[in-house]
Amino acid sequence: MNQLKILICDESSIMRRLTKKALEADARIAVVGEAESGSHAIEQIAQLRPDVLIVDVALKDISGPNVVRRIRSEHPHLPIIMHGRMNSRNAELNLESMSAGASDFAAKPSATRPAEMVLAHVQSELLPKVIKQGNLATRDSQASATALPKTASDNGHVATPGSAQAINNGTRIPAQTASVAQTPHKTNAAVALKRETPPAKELTESAKLQTRSQLQKFEIVVIAVSTGGPQALQCLLETLPSAMQTPILIVQHMPAEFTPLLAERLTRQAKRTVVEATQGQVVQAGLIAIAPGDYHMKVVRDGVQVSIDLEQYDHINSCRPSADPLFESAVKVYGKSVLGVVLTGMGRDGADGAREIKGSGGLVFAQDEASSTVWGMPGEVVRRGLADKVLSIDQMAGEIFASTGSVFQALKQS
Repeated sequence: MNQLKILICDESSIMRRLTKKALEADARIAVVGEAESGSHAIEQIAQLRPDVLIVDVALKDISGPNVVRRIRSEHPHLPIIMHGRMNSRNAELNLESMSAGASDFAAKPSATRPAEMVLAHVQSELLPKVIKQGNLATRDSQASATALPKTASDNGHVATPGSAQAINNGTRIPAQTASVAQTPHKTNAAVALKRETPPAKELTESAKLQTRSQLQKFEIVVIAVSTGGPQALQCLLETLPSAMQTPILIVQHMPAEFTPLLAERLTRQAKRTVVEATQGQVVQAGLIAIAPGDYHMKVVRDGVQVSIDLEQYDHINSCRPSADPLFESAVKVYGKSVLGVVLTGMGRDGADGAREIKGSGGLVFAQDEASSTVWGMPGEVVRRGLADKVLSIDQMAGEIFASTGSVFQALKQS
């Protein structure tokens, strides 16, 4: 059995020692290094090549969020778990770390508590998340070797920076025919592809999809997102035209402590009201709701009214909330009138739900690799041939509006 290699970054030598002892009590774990500062952790990553990094949120030399940003720029696929106290003073720092691209957060016990209590806390709170993130990263790495199929549209693009080939609409083309422009922050990357005139068959497929988007009425947009999600959601929502009134329901993988804070932050940033979903909430025009942490979110119909149903049954794809229940329930309620969007994130959550949307006649959009923090979830959708369009995050809002807003505009003008 291959052990997961763990690097622990914490200023407290006592906390590092207790965390190591608690984790290594599990035979699946090997702590390969300890760092007392953010800069030390960054130096050790290249040497030790850990499978998971655990970082204290409140470091003195480099703040937790800045450690995440620096690591993400060089090691985009390394799972990073923030380990910190959840209090009012740290709340914004914790959320900022998640927004910067941290994979998960685990509440940190006080080192002044009895050692046996600290060990038990680490084993119950941190250990399961270490195992989960390590397994997800391994699965993503294996899946990334799978060849990508062709997507249905010529309007979306995907480019793999630094690879020998670029991918356009799921079809591999030589690198010299693709020009990729990137910014330092991957989530805001602009992707520009220069390609030869596409074959007539591709143009026909693109025309069919464009006509379908214009004629088909999409009554709901459902979004799956994980690592790097807060920044991606900010980009999407703040560029979404104000005329867009189609309900948007979002599953962001995030602990329960953070989802209300994320909704508040997105409301400030995007200047659109974003709420944490509540049980029985009516799904109506203009609603933008995020699933609360630790609850699966579904939609149910009662007569003409559609409302939100929150449940706490077993984790799906190691996640709660999982996007698959939302996607699948949306198909049951709205049929082919569902637009599914899978954004940046580790793992494969949303792919099974995307298959249901696709099978019902709905549309599926996936974020491209160049603008994703981690191309696990959207990459899985593309690999399965489920993406109608593969788009950069900067393109996503316009394409969503074009697919939902055109119908409403036509109705207003008639």
